[in-house]
Amino acid sequence: MMWQAGRRAHYWCVWLGIVCFSALAVGCRKEEYYPRATHERISIEPVPDAEIVGFYLLNSGGKGDNEATLDYFDYTTSTYYRNVYAERNPDAVPELGDNGVDVQVWKGRLYVVLNGSHRVEVLDAYTTHRLGSVAVNDCRRVAFDSTSGYVTSYHKRSAQQDPRQLGGVVRFDLQSLAITGGITVGYQPEDMLVLKKSTMLVTNSGVYNAPDYDDRLSVIDLENFTQRGYVHVGQMPWELAEDTRGNVWVSTRPVGGRGQIYKIRQDDEGAFMQSSSPIGFKCLSMVPYNGTLYAIGGELSPGGRPTNFAFWKAPMRGLVVDFSPIAMKQGRNEIESPTSLVVNPETREYLVTDARNYTSSGMLYCYSASGNLLWRVRTGIIPRKVAFVWRKRG
Repeated sequence: MMWQAGRRAHYWCVWLGIVCFSALAVGCRKEEYYPRATHERISIEPVPDAEIVGFYLLNSGGKGDNEATLDYFDYTTSTYYRNVYAERNPDAVPELGDNGVDVQVWKGRLYVVLNGSHRVEVLDAYTTHRLGSVAVNDCRRVAFDSTSGYVTSYHKRSAQQDPRQLGGVVRFDLQSLAITGGITVGYQPEDMLVLKKSTMLVTNSGVYNAPDYDDRLSVIDLENFTQRGYVHVGQMPWELAEDTRGNVWVSTRPVGGRGQIYKIRQDDEGAFMQSSSPIGFKCLSMVPYNGTLYAIGGELSPGGRPTNFAFWKAPMRGLVVDFSPIAMKQGRNEIESPTSLVVNPETREYLVTDARNYTSSGMLYCYSASGNLLWRVRTGIIPRKVAFVWRKRG
């Protein structure tokens, strides 16, 4: 009997040790992040007949944490919805994906670029229901012409370990989502801009090749889907914008004290040339609207976070570009880490996304054209890009 009691005590100690070890292991492991879908009413008047009925906000989430989410603001009801993808696609596993870097609305569809998941999710822009996906390694941005979509790609899942790997652009059919071609461009391509004459420009950043960053724009012939050549600008070209006169504005990443904006123009024969001297403006993010360039100016810390930032605008005409501060009468001092600035083309209100500490919920601020803070709302982790949805026709 004593032997049996001793054996029971021994088993009890072993079982207790296993339980404690398991609890310790679970406690030390980071839990997966699956936020609940929530919504809240914003204290502004709804606009039932708005032409822009709403917008999506892509939250990147921490890289490698599978925390990317989609939020949606409905102008017709003044309601802000968080994590709408998970709510409207309950069978999708594991929810949206990892490291969302771009979002665009095109012809009634929503395209979400998930860099860490190596795919572009395609959704119905009006219902957020999933329609399919396009698999692209290390995908970065998406752009469109009448029949095709284009995705920049670093080409390899291990681009950081192989910085001399040239990147590329992948083409896919907008109806079937099948990949229909691919070309090689420069190092770590980022943004794209589709122009007239079946031409597209691509920024080659070379972001992994410090200090020998790339300084080229690839010129793509879309009819033959070939690279015609390069245009040289400053190191680490990042974003592209076109003005109403056909000039292309190219921002370079403000790293190591550098950062400029270049203006180039395509002549009648299709060649590109600089149309003015470089503009000494350190640009973190820029967007054109109605002949004006709206931008976040500042620098990047060694960890890639914005520092010494401010909000600016400048007319996109003339030889001299004069930036002036954007009016922000309330809430400006609350913004910690701005990631984007966009303008609603219908109301002229502007939206600022703020990643704050990059590990917990961010914030979205909405300002009137005159600079009054209209509303603010909590977002997902690292809010990054906004895509407007126009009223459905037909």
